[in-house]
Amino acid sequence: MALSALIASIRQSADHDIARIQDRVLREKQELHAKTEALKNELRSAHENKRKERSSSLVRKVTAMIERERKQAILREKRSALDRVYAETLKTLSSIPEKEVSPLLDRILASIKGDMTILPTSVHAKLIPTLPHYKKERMNMGTPIDATGGFRVFKESYEQDFTFERLLHDDLRPQTEQEIAATLFSS
Repeated sequence: MALSALIASIRQSADHDIARIQDRVLREKQELHAKTEALKNELRSAHENKRKERSSSLVRKVTAMIERERKQAILREKRSALDRVYAETLKTLSSIPEKEVSPLLDRILASIKGDMTILPTSVHAKLIPTLPHYKKERMNMGTPIDATGGFRVFKESYEQDFTFERLLHDDLRPQTEQEIAATLFSS
């Protein structure tokens, strides 16, 4: 019986060790499962936060792009309105009677020294030779050009453009555009 008691004692000890190991394995398995679930939740949360962050960033970018496009559209419309104002101004300039435009054209002729060829616009081809500062001996009339009004001057070394289009675009517009824009678009 001593052998049977010994075997029973060993079996009992082994069963006890096996039960303890199974408990430990079950606890470790449960802890591992809990850690895995916690990690999954953490990853889901991080992924959701990143998605929200990307979505929020995308919304900000799209909103900024829409605002930029809106402002550009407003600027294009303002530019177009200014262009129309200056186109109307050019029309008005072209309809000024010769009697009123003569002093301007004569002052321009007076400011030019030396021999030259004058290419008048079709509108002012007959007017220019009648101006007080037109000097036939040093000013040759060339073929009329296609422009709203005024003339071009050619000398040996350079050319000067005194057409209404150029005077309006290069001289008058830069001096008046901000003031006109402020008047037209003041809030």
